[in-house]
Amino acid sequence: MKPDRFEIDTADHRRLACMRVVPAGTPRAVVHIYHGMGEHKERYLPFMAFLAEHGYVAVAHDHRNHGQSVNDKSGPGLFTAMDTWDRVIHDAFLVIRSSRELYPDLDICILGHSMGSVILRRVLFTYPDAADRAVIMASVPPFTRTTGLFPLLLAKTVQLLTKESSRSPFLAQVLNKPLLKGFKHPRTPFDWLTHDTAVVDRYISDPLCGFAYTPRFYAEFVKGIINLHQPGAIRQGRNIPLLFIAGAEDPVGNFGQGVKAVAACYEKVGFNRITLALVADARHEVLNEHNHEKTYHTLLDWLEQQQPVPDGSKSP
Repeated sequence: MKPDRFEIDTADHRRLACMRVVPAGTPRAVVHIYHGMGEHKERYLPFMAFLAEHGYVAVAHDHRNHGQSVNDKSGPGLFTAMDTWDRVIHDAFLVIRSSRELYPDLDICILGHSMGSVILRRVLFTYPDAADRAVIMASVPPFTRTTGLFPLLLAKTVQLLTKESSRSPFLAQVLNKPLLKGFKHPRTPFDWLTHDTAVVDRYISDPLCGFAYTPRFYAEFVKGIINLHQPGAIRQGRNIPLLFIAGAEDPVGNFGQGVKAVAACYEKVGFNRITLALVADARHEVLNEHNHEKTYHTLLDWLEQQQPVPDGSKSP
């Protein structure tokens, strides 16, 4: 299916590149996709086509300074003083709002992968009416101010020693190298993404993937994940159906343990519509694994089992 491409203006006059894949018949619901770090929306086209074939409108956008939402000719990942985490979150909300306006009678589900799941979790308690259900995919374990202090100070220190427009391969390595710790003989620096070597090779050869960011991005990202799991923050969202899904061999989510810990944070404050799925024989990108078709259907089955959430269903 050919996607419809469009753009949305941000509050600070940036342009977000978006795409939408629409089913042939009457749509059943809308599924928004928030992509992860060091990638872009086009990588989700096969899954979006799958959703459309089963009656769902699929929407994705490139976060600012990713993919085609890039102003700087030097490429993606160049975050400046204007590119705060709050603006990344508000960008994501604007894309959702456009679908609410276009499809006012349809349920909206947001699926956030990896960094996109961090954005999603923040959207859920910043804009409680943004989603009627959500898929938190390949998310990071809980972070506190204490556990986030060292990476935040490191990023800020490197930021002080680096030009505003310069990337930091050092911080990229600090972030990515530990993910290979369990691999005896890694073929590439990105083997942790998926067992599928063809996917890894396409990722490496894609100029819009796998790049190092400016130090400011890493500082903003660490600030974005600190205290996301705190009860007071989670309670600001609605008690909607949530699917936590990750690869059982994903080092980002501590091989499933970190994902379980995040889900437990939601359960602890009273969220009672939670489903947890660990995908066997899968690493970080469960949508790009050799067994991705099974994951596609796991997600589809979950979508079809959910019912619209009554208005005002705030979390306990």
